[in-house]
Amino acid sequence: MIPAKLRDLDALWEAINQQSIVSMADPAGNITFVNDTFVRISGYSREELMGQNHRMLNSGIQSAAFWDTMWKTISSGHVWKGLVCNRAKDGSLYWVDAQISPFFDADGNIEKYVSIRTDVTAHRQAIDENELAKSLVATTTTLLERTQQRDAIIDLSPDGLVAFDAARRVDYVNPVFTRMSGITQAQAVGLDESGFSELLACKCAPARPFAGFDTLRQHESAPKPGERNLIELSLDTKPMLELTLRTSDTSGLSQILYFRDVTHEVEVERLKNEFLTTAAHELRTPMVSIYGYAELLLNRELDEASQQECLNVVYLQSKVMTSILNDLLDLARIDERRGRNFAIEAVDVLALVDAAANACTPPPHRAAPQLAPPNKPLFMQVDPKQTRQALQNVLANAYKYSPAGGAVQISLLPPTGTDEAPLVGICVTDHGIGMTPEQLSHVCERFYRADTSGKILGTGLGMSIVHEIVTLHGGRVDLKSQAGVGTSVTLWLPAYQGQNATALTVNH
Repeated sequence: MIPAKLRDLDALWEAINQQSIVSMADPAGNITFVNDTFVRISGYSREELMGQNHRMLNSGIQSAAFWDTMWKTISSGHVWKGLVCNRAKDGSLYWVDAQISPFFDADGNIEKYVSIRTDVTAHRQAIDENELAKSLVATTTTLLERTQQRDAIIDLSPDGLVAFDAARRVDYVNPVFTRMSGITQAQAVGLDESGFSELLACKCAPARPFAGFDTLRQHESAPKPGERNLIELSLDTKPMLELTLRTSDTSGLSQILYFRDVTHEVEVERLKNEFLTTAAHELRTPMVSIYGYAELLLNRELDEASQQECLNVVYLQSKVMTSILNDLLDLARIDERRGRNFAIEAVDVLALVDAAANACTPPPHRAAPQLAPPNKPLFMQVDPKQTRQALQNVLANAYKYSPAGGAVQISLLPPTGTDEAPLVGICVTDHGIGMTPEQLSHVCERFYRADTSGKILGTGLGMSIVHEIVTLHGGRVDLKSQAGVGTSVTLWLPAYQGQNATALTVNH
């Protein structure tokens, strides 16, 4: 019976010895036994292992806390299980699924530790490879998403971008740059600075050529306040672009050239400067007269008639200055608010025209405007105050530019149906000096005056204010004129289309 059990134990040990890594250690952890599998996998000979501590196999993968937990577990008489990464003699790593069990002597003291391990390196590598694959997929997905986000941001940017690689060759141009310049990715990519400069120079108008990369770098390193690097492209729209060069320390990216469309900004700046110059000139003219006649009154003895003449000139020129300043303030308010302050409401057109006509003071011996009532009530969707101002300006011009007399007539025109949105017209006709086609084409420009004789006072701002007010309402100004015959000005403004039109008609 006993021999049979011994044979069974021998068979069991042989099986464990073949499949498992077995070792024994004394209470201090020094090796007292290793089986053949241990020797084979570790790469150390039995002689090299005997008497050594298991720390000689430590790979450094697990932390000190990991080993402290293991040692506290087995030294307190408990079995410990866990995955351990060991380092073989040749430096290679191998993973084992380990179980360390304490054995006790007759007095209950730990006599030795028996470790049975299973080589799970292949399984662990498969897990690591799978996790690596998942990590690579996740990383690739993240990079792809970030690339797509970057591309979307670049594509949505209002600026054109040209990126240069480490060798300062064009590596990328965004779609905005292509739309701005007409230069495609295929044309630009691979060009060095010299080649790109030549390509861009061909697209520039002679008035504002490309200054070159050296100029851009100098501006980047030592920018001057107010200095801008501008080019004008030789396209139909004559776009004006501002160039900015930014260098980069990023690997593979040396610099980025930014193109910003500043056409509108430059035009606004030009118009502002032109406006200020013209305004200063227009204000200087009456101011010179006022100053001159005031000086004459102060320094010379004049008879009463001459004094009255000087005072009349001062008074009239002061009125001109006041009129110019008022018109300038009106234009400034219109430009600043762009209609945001308009109080739009349904307005009875006939009542509005009556109010404007009553506020108009005709010159001496001139009749009030003749108003032809409409066949049926008409209503507009406008700001009544602003619309009255526009109409009063037109009426004032009608009298001013018909000094020989003649009727000033007002007619109301119903919607014609030719506009996308119905418009109601207010037409003012005079029988004055009229205008040539050339004069008519400039009449709504600021400070433009058809009469250059100086006999008719005016600021040259009235019709520009009319045009701004009507345009901001979504309407338009139609002008017809013939030199020596007269002028007709029609203000077309949005018709009221609300459901309460019937009630408004009853009130009317």
